Amino acid sequence: MLYKLKNSFLYFSILFIITGVSCFIAYNWNKIGNFTKMSIPMTLIILGIIGWFIFQNKKLYRELSLFSSSFFIGTLFAVFGQIYQTGADPYTLFRNWGIFILIFSFIEKFYPLWTLNITVFTISGMLYMRLYGNFTMICITGSIIILFFFLIYIAVIKKMLIEVKDWFFYILAFSSTALMTAGIFWKVLGMRYYRNFDLYGPFYLLIYVVFIGLLFLLGKKVIRKQGLNIISIVSMTFVISSYIIREISGVESGVIGIFLIICLIIGSIRIITKNYLSSNSVRVILNFFKVILVILTIAFFSLLMSFFSLGEEAILVAGALLLTASCFLPKILKFKEEKNEIITFVSGLTLILVYLQERMRLSTITIVGIGWLIYGGFYILRHSKILDFLIVPAVISGLIMIFPGTRGYSKTLILVIPLIFILVSCCNEKMKIAKTERIKRITRGAEIIAFIQAIVVRSTLFRYNYYDSYIVNGIILAIALGLLYKIFAGKNYFTFFIIAVLVGFLSFFCLGMYGVNLGIMLILLYMYRDEKYMIGAAVIFLGGEISFYYYSLHITLLEKSYLMIKSSVLLFLGFLILSKITYKAMEKGEEL
Repeated sequence: MLYKLKNSFLYFSILFIITGVSCFIAYNWNKIGNFTKMSIPMTLIILGIIGWFIFQNKKLYRELSLFSSSFFIGTLFAVFGQIYQTGADPYTLFRNWGIFILIFSFIEKFYPLWTLNITVFTISGMLYMRLYGNFTMICITGSIIILFFFLIYIAVIKKMLIEVKDWFFYILAFSSTALMTAGIFWKVLGMRYYRNFDLYGPFYLLIYVVFIGLLFLLGKKVIRKQGLNIISIVSMTFVISSYIIREISGVESGVIGIFLIICLIIGSIRIITKNYLSSNSVRVILNFFKVILVILTIAFFSLLMSFFSLGEEAILVAGALLLTASCFLPKILKFKEEKNEIITFVSGLTLILVYLQERMRLSTITIVGIGWLIYGGFYILRHSKILDFLIVPAVISGLIMIFPGTRGYSKTLILVIPLIFILVSCCNEKMKIAKTERIKRITRGAEIIAFIQAIVVRSTLFRYNYYDSYIVNGIILAIALGLLYKIFAGKNYFTFFIIAVLVGFLSFFCLGMYGVNLGIMLILLYMYRDEKYMIGAAVIFLGGEISFYYYSLHITLLEKSYLMIKSSVLLFLGFLILSKITYKAMEKGEEL
């Protein structure tokens, strides 16, 4: 665990220093000479290559040195183009950048470097197609480029017997399929773009059919990965749904169209659950489909009542019927453990609350109270695992309805509640409040809602910017320090104190946006639990929050550069301290 923590400090230290140097060059553009502008990225490129030669026996340092050089090659091309005003289109910058770092990708099997190389080539192709084509052609071009690299990696693996992680293949397959699906979806719905040139519509469909067929072939015969087939099924579900949506022109066609889409999604869920192994990624896809089904079910009943010209009481009747159906469907569908079918339950509860608000004009507090009572009754009498996940979102949704204003204490309370659940889960070993599995599910719901809150916290729509940052960040920092204490587990309390101080300073630098602190805390939490996929999700979240945080700060690029370089120094200092601990622990033969 300490080894993972040490590597995380190094990863983010490199990330901060790269962005900090880039911001420094951009800020001082008019104040430094051309030679200095060129020499800074060139020096860093050379240092990275030297580091790669020096650290031949240390795999991690060797890979990160080459990755930093690869990134600064892009900075060098950008600086060169600005100095000499080459007049080249942006796609040439990315194309040349990708060509120059291609050799690095062959030298090292480092997934971030491979990802950077593929991303650069993909952006180059999409920027080129933007000059001549429409949005659909841009997406298809990006998809084909990623698919090309996907096939190359498969061929290299088959030929050279190189082992590549499954998740890397799935990222490539998902990215390629997402772009292809988005392009076809855009084209089918007839959305416009500012370019006039366009290919014949059926030709796009032919490309899509060939693409999906190839993906199925790869998943079934070539590399035998079931995830590719699941991705294909999800993509086809969205594309077929887009054709159905296009034909909707009124209430009658809307009822038929939404009903067909519901049947299509249910069919996709049945195919996935029946033919493919259950895993975390499959469950994520199924839960995503369930969220869509809830929305579609509510829309279907609304259109149905409009079609038959039913009164508002029909909303209440439909809600009650759906709640009742949620109790009997588990037996009909032969669920093994679940006593409640969540799609019909959430749809029915939503319709009942809408009726109470629109028809009976009850106060918001009364409506939320009734909603909580119904939820609590089903939770006690018809408990299902999914209801554990929805406890915190249900509480937060109700509080947002009760406190729609901008009072600081209410927004602080809303942000703090998920953190309290996470804190309780961390202390569950000693507190013994409830069964561990149930606490885990409730906490997972709290973590998801915390992710969502961090994303929308600065949105004027939600008006979350009125909160006490000291209280919120203080609780996050307390949880992070508690997790650090557990990770160290009595190995070296003095070092724990030093690392805690470094994390505290880093938290202070990011006080204005609690999402950065939340990301750091969640990474520590998932490290402690040893949840690899969630660590990856937390790292992506933190990277996005860091980018958004520094981009949205109303300060100069120089100040942003200093903040990032200071953060990099703090993280690198923590890395050095942890390196010393892990080295001593390895000498003593202790478990890390």
